[in-house]
Amino acid sequence: MRWLRGQAAGTVGRRLHRLATVALTLAIFSTILMFGLAWRLSSGPIDVGWVAARVEALVNEGDGPTRMSIGGAQLGWEGFHKGVGN
Repeated sequence: MRWLRGQAAGTVGRRLHRLATVALTLAIFSTILMFGLAWRLSSGPIDVGWVAARVEALVNEGDGPTRMSIGGAQLGWEGFHKGVGN
């Protein structure tokens, strides 16, 4: 195969373009996901008891002397109404 002048630059440019496309796509999807989660949390907390059950099982695994019990867990958000630093 014969290498032409500028071929490496073209290859690098195409790869950078693909990388930028993937990065931009991930940024857009994560932004949409964050806005969706904020919208859902604005209507009330989300019960995440399944996370508490998994943490309990992980900590209580084995014959160690430590035992933990979690009554419940919820994910909530108060928003930005208090301002920065308050």
